Amino acid sequence: MAKGIENRARSPPTVFDFATSQIQKHGGMKMYYDLVESGKRIKALRKEHGLTQEQLAEQLGVAANTIARIETGNRGISIDLAIELVVRFDTTLDYIFLGRE
Repeated sequence: MAKGIENRARSPPTVFDFATSQIQKHGGMKMYYDLVESGKRIKALRKEHGLTQEQLAEQLGVAANTIARIETGNRGISIDLAIELVVRFDTTLDYIFLGRE
């Protein structure tokens, strides 16, 4: 094992411990971003703010079916769209992507 990798393995816990505990397997790759769970959080935020998918789509400048696909986990979101959601819903990127409040 390379010295740098060995040292990292022995490092104290980091801020990513939560995310690491939430890793899911996807095609043999470890993924931090769970599309389905993220979509559920976005849907809940939209409903908490009393918006329909169509209304949110119009505010964000995307198609309504884009919001539907995001909320069902069939489509991921760009960082730009995530930032728009953070601003509109007064939340954080950690919450949108990882579910960490």
